[in-house]
Amino acid sequence: MAMFLVISLNNMLITYNNTVNSATNSGIIQMQNLKAASGNGFVNGLSFDASQKNIKPFNCYDTPHYSASDNSTVYLLKGNYKNIKGSLATIDNGSYNEFKIYGDGQLLVNEYRQGGDDPKAISIDVSNINKIEILAARDVRFFNVSITSGTINYNSANIPINKITAYSGLGFMGYNRAENFAQKQVTMFNCFNTIHYSASDNSTVYLLKGKYKTINGKVATLDNGSYNEFKIYGDGQLLVNEYRNAGDDPKTISIDVSNVNKIEILAGRDVRFFNVSIARGTISYSNNKVPINKIAAYSGLGFMSYNRTESFGQKQVTMFNCFNTIHYSASDNSTIYLLKQKYKSIKGKVGVIDNGSYNEFKIYGDGKLLANMSPSDGTSPKEILINVSGVNKLEILAGRDVRFFDVTLAKK
Repeated sequence: MAMFLVISLNNMLITYNNTVNSATNSGIIQMQNLKAASGNGFVNGLSFDASQKNIKPFNCYDTPHYSASDNSTVYLLKGNYKNIKGSLATIDNGSYNEFKIYGDGQLLVNEYRQGGDDPKAISIDVSNINKIEILAARDVRFFNVSITSGTINYNSANIPINKITAYSGLGFMGYNRAENFAQKQVTMFNCFNTIHYSASDNSTVYLLKGKYKTINGKVATLDNGSYNEFKIYGDGQLLVNEYRNAGDDPKTISIDVSNVNKIEILAGRDVRFFNVSIARGTISYSNNKVPINKIAAYSGLGFMSYNRTESFGQKQVTMFNCFNTIHYSASDNSTIYLLKQKYKSIKGKVGVIDNGSYNEFKIYGDGKLLANMSPSDGTSPKEILINVSGVNKLEILAGRDVRFFDVTLAKK
């Protein structure tokens, strides 16, 4: 039979037993009372000087060694806790200042506080995390730390994306991080992990399995940053293609991922994709009209499904989907859809961007020419409606400067 003890710590009544630590008042547990799976954990009675003040914390992470990796402690949370709160500092005149926390192998905190700086309050979301690892160098003090039992309920089924386990790649860092965009300090509650220069080397894949409907977040490039490539693919189709300039304000993006099985996110070293959430569920399309980017292409790059703004006739037009024209020649941008006679019409807008010259645009249905246009530069886009009843195979071809956008297919 387990023996129960009741102790008093800083005027807080805490109940625990010799095998499993239970919740305190309001579910808050002082970290030194949570059993570590490995490492030295937290100690009491350690005072230190930081920012020219003597601090006497009620607990402090134990750092007997110089190297952070040698001071590693692991806790098995098993998804039973929702956040960790504490203060972080480096002692005055201290130089060994590395501090990291990992949750299930993903980097949650990465700090290098300078000796002489004031302590920094941190709060870490650890809901649904099985294992955390804390690493701190000799001169770091992580103190007055508590952990709250329970889980976080996300409003309207919007889940911070760092709470979704990545299939491959480093995913998102789920901690408050402040950096400069357009000469302003912006604090991010999560941020895509970009440790390498090349976007392709920072690839992360998530298996959504058709269970989610949108991804919302902000994208920006750091001030003075140059590695600014940012792409998102859904089942191999390009959904987002951004090159944000250093000095620009962050851009809010919303991506329709309903019916998508796999997404891949790629970002260059200086890109920040942050404050990202993913919404559960699927999108119902009214009047049996389906955005064509939700139909899997048989061959070719298909449509990009994100808000994109370009100029036609000196007017800015925002497109919610757009045919992918990465090559000069229309034939090189060919995409084929197998409609299998399930649709009655295709509707969209066609135009050429200002100063564009590669303007060939054609649509074939089972080899028969259904549309043949050469839009003029400087004119407004034209809406088209094409009957595709009885069509099995649809082929779309467009030159580099053509935009075929806001395209839907009407079901029979």
